[in-house]
This record gives sequence, C-alpha cells and structure tokens, in this order.
Amino acid sequence: MLIKQGLKLPIYHHAEGSDALAELGIQSNNNLEDCDVQIVIFYNINAISEYVENDKPYSIIHANGSEYVSRLTIKQLEAEIAKYNV
Repeated sequence: MLIKQGLKLPIYHHAEGSDALAELGIQSNNNLEDCDVQIVIFYNINAISEYVENDKPYSIIHANGSEYVSRLTIKQLEAEIAKYNV
C-alpha cells in the first residue's frame, strides 16, 4: 500500500551497542522494552503481522524487504493504516 502523506509509527530500535555485540557473535538479552522507540514515517507498507514477546503483543511492519517492530498491537496498527487507506 502506498501512503501519499506518510504514516508516522513508533518503531523499536536496538539499544546502542547491540549491533556490535551481534557482530561479535554475542547474543544480546535485550527485550523490546529495553530498546529505544523512534517515529518512522512509512510511505509504503507491504504487509503487517502480529508479534508477541514475553506475552506482550506487538506488530511487525513489512516494507520493501525490511521488517520493523512497532509498539502498537496489530489491531491498533490496522486502525492507523485504515485512516490512510480511504
């Protein structure tokens, strides 16, 4: 779905240093709640899916071959997308 105005969504980003640990083959014990949240503006979303971590629901946004984890549940995400899908 192309979004002309852009859809602003809260997306989790790895805590600083977690990528460096991953490159060294060290698995980080970071939970999503330990990650920073930043607003990302989407102009294209290919699909969405549900994600659960520690019994808490989140959603995954699939866009242009990348996946983004949002703090929104899939129902909340559907509602946000519906506002732009008129």
